Amino acid sequence: MPTTKTLREGSARKRAAILTAARELFLADGFDRTSVDAVAARAEVSKRTVYDYFGDKQTLLQAVLDAVGQSLITTIRHTLDDTLTDHTEAAELEDALVTFSMRIATDMLGSAEYATLQRLVRAESGHLP
Repeated sequence: MPTTKTLREGSARKRAAILTAARELFLADGFDRTSVDAVAARAEVSKRTVYDYFGDKQTLLQAVLDAVGQSLITTIRHTLDDTLTDHTEAAELEDALVTFSMRIATDMLGSAEYATLQRLVRAESGHLP
Protein backbone atom coordinates (compact mmCIF):
# COMPACT_ATOMS: atom_id res chain seq x y z
CA MET A 1 0.00 0.00 0.00
CA PRO A 2 1.55 3.35 -1.01
CA THR A 3 2.50 5.69 1.79
CA THR A 4 0.39 8.64 2.90
CA LYS A 5 3.18 10.37 4.82
CA THR A 6 4.46 13.73 3.59
CA LEU A 7 7.44 13.15 1.36
CA ARG A 8 10.20 15.67 0.88
CA GLU A 9 11.38 16.91 -2.49
CA GLY A 10 15.01 17.09 -1.39
CA SER A 11 18.00 17.31 -3.66
CA ALA A 12 17.39 16.81 -7.38
CA ARG A 13 20.75 15.03 -7.66
CA LYS A 14 19.88 12.57 -4.88
CA ARG A 15 16.39 12.00 -6.29
CA ALA A 16 17.84 11.25 -9.74
CA ALA A 17 20.46 8.91 -8.25
CA ILE A 18 17.79 6.99 -6.32
CA LEU A 19 15.56 6.67 -9.40
CA THR A 20 18.47 5.49 -11.55
CA ALA A 21 19.58 2.96 -8.94
CA ALA A 22 16.04 1.66 -8.46
CA ARG A 23 15.45 1.35 -12.21
CA GLU A 24 18.69 -0.59 -12.68
CA LEU A 25 18.04 -2.90 -9.74
CA PHE A 26 14.36 -3.48 -10.55
CA LEU A 27 15.37 -4.47 -14.09
CA ALA A 28 18.29 -6.65 -13.01
CA ASP A 29 16.87 -8.33 -9.91
CA GLY A 30 13.13 -7.71 -9.99
CA PHE A 31 10.98 -5.73 -7.60
CA ASP A 32 10.65 -8.42 -4.92
CA ARG A 33 14.38 -9.19 -4.76
CA THR A 34 15.45 -5.54 -4.75
CA SER A 35 15.79 -4.12 -1.25
CA VAL A 36 15.63 -0.48 -0.27
CA ASP A 37 19.08 -1.04 1.28
CA ALA A 38 20.43 -2.05 -2.14
CA VAL A 39 18.85 0.98 -3.82
CA ALA A 40 20.30 3.28 -1.16
CA ALA A 41 23.76 1.73 -1.48
CA ARG A 42 23.80 2.02 -5.28
CA ALA A 43 22.52 5.62 -5.12
CA GLU A 44 25.07 6.43 -2.40
CA VAL A 45 22.41 7.78 -0.05
CA SER A 46 21.05 6.54 3.24
CA LYS A 47 18.10 4.20 3.47
CA ARG A 48 16.30 6.95 5.41
CA THR A 49 16.77 9.29 2.42
CA VAL A 50 15.08 6.79 0.11
CA TYR A 51 12.14 6.53 2.51
CA ASP A 52 12.01 10.31 3.03
CA TYR A 53 11.90 10.93 -0.74
CA PHE A 54 9.61 8.07 -1.79
CA GLY A 55 7.94 6.62 1.28
CA ASP A 56 8.05 2.95 0.31
CA LYS A 57 9.32 0.61 -2.38
CA GLN A 58 6.03 0.47 -4.30
CA THR A 59 5.91 4.27 -4.53
CA LEU A 60 9.53 4.17 -5.68
CA LEU A 61 8.58 1.74 -8.47
CA GLN A 62 5.76 4.08 -9.51
CA ALA A 63 8.20 7.02 -9.51
CA VAL A 64 10.61 5.05 -11.74
CA LEU A 65 7.80 4.33 -14.19
CA ASP A 66 6.66 7.98 -14.07
CA ALA A 67 10.21 9.19 -14.80
CA VAL A 68 10.58 6.84 -17.76
CA GLY A 69 7.14 7.89 -19.02
CA GLN A 70 8.07 11.57 -18.75
CA SER A 71 11.21 10.90 -20.76
CA LEU A 72 9.08 9.35 -23.49
CA ILE A 73 6.66 12.29 -23.44
CA THR A 74 9.60 14.66 -23.80
CA THR A 75 10.72 12.71 -26.87
CA ILE A 76 7.23 13.01 -28.37
CA ARG A 77 7.11 16.77 -27.69
CA HIS A 78 10.52 17.34 -29.27
CA THR A 79 9.52 15.28 -32.27
CA LEU A 80 6.27 17.26 -32.61
CA ASP A 81 8.21 20.53 -32.46
CA ASP A 82 10.78 19.29 -34.99
CA THR A 83 8.34 17.87 -37.51
CA LEU A 84 4.89 19.45 -37.24
CA THR A 85 5.36 23.15 -36.55
CA ASP A 86 4.53 25.68 -39.25
CA HIS A 87 2.81 23.22 -41.61
CA THR A 88 -0.52 24.49 -42.88
CA GLU A 89 -0.85 23.04 -46.37
CA ALA A 90 -2.35 19.55 -46.72
CA ALA A 91 0.59 18.23 -48.74
CA GLU A 92 3.09 19.58 -46.20
CA LEU A 93 1.09 18.18 -43.32
CA GLU A 94 0.94 14.70 -44.81
CA ASP A 95 4.73 14.61 -45.26
CA ALA A 96 5.23 16.02 -41.77
CA LEU A 97 2.94 13.39 -40.24
CA VAL A 98 4.81 10.61 -42.02
CA THR A 99 8.11 12.03 -40.77
CA PHE A 100 6.69 12.36 -37.25
CA SER A 101 5.46 8.75 -37.30
CA MET A 102 8.78 7.41 -38.54
CA ARG A 103 10.71 9.34 -35.91
CA ILE A 104 8.42 8.15 -33.13
CA ALA A 105 8.85 4.58 -34.33
CA THR A 106 12.63 4.88 -34.30
CA ASP A 107 13.44 7.51 -31.66
CA MET A 108 10.87 6.52 -29.05
CA LEU A 109 9.69 2.97 -29.65
CA GLY A 110 13.25 1.87 -30.31
CA SER A 111 14.65 3.67 -27.27
CA ALA A 112 16.11 2.20 -24.11
CA GLU A 113 13.53 4.15 -22.11
CA TYR A 114 10.66 2.49 -23.94
CA ALA A 115 12.22 -0.96 -23.53
CA THR A 116 12.70 -0.21 -19.81
CA LEU A 117 9.08 0.84 -19.43
CA GLN A 118 7.83 -2.30 -21.18
CA ARG A 119 10.04 -4.64 -19.14
CA LEU A 120 9.15 -3.06 -15.81
CA VAL A 121 5.41 -2.95 -16.46
CA ARG A 122 5.38 -6.52 -17.76
CA ALA A 123 7.48 -7.88 -14.90
CA GLU A 124 6.04 -5.82 -12.06
CA SER A 125 2.38 -5.32 -13.02
CA GLY A 126 1.32 -7.09 -9.83
CA HIS A 127 2.94 -4.33 -7.78
CA LEU A 128 1.24 -1.48 -9.64
CA PRO A 129 -2.13 0.05 -8.82
